[in-house]
Amino acid sequence: MGTIPAETRIRQSFDESPSRVIRGFAEMKMSKRLAAGAMGITTQTLLRLCRRWKIEFVPQSEMVSQCKGHGKGWPKGKKRPYAPKPWKQKQKEV
Repeated sequence: MGTIPAETRIRQSFDESPSRVIRGFAEMKMSKRLAAGAMGITTQTLLRLCRRWKIEFVPQSEMVSQCKGHGKGWPKGKKRPYAPKPWKQKQKEV
């Protein structure tokens, strides 16, 4: 017994064609990860279906606020505090 194809699962859960459902998520300016999770498929499967139907999602700067990163993150260009390397530590004299 095999698994149900992703397109069939999307059609059963949303009662619409999969291309229309994916296009709807793209028009709502959702992220690919959120859209894939809502449809119960992997992001890799979503990307494959987007290529097939020529559907493009908006860049992250234009996404709705729920799909943008918030909280404790490392902004681009900010150095992270790494643990000191043993070969770069100064020897402490007693």
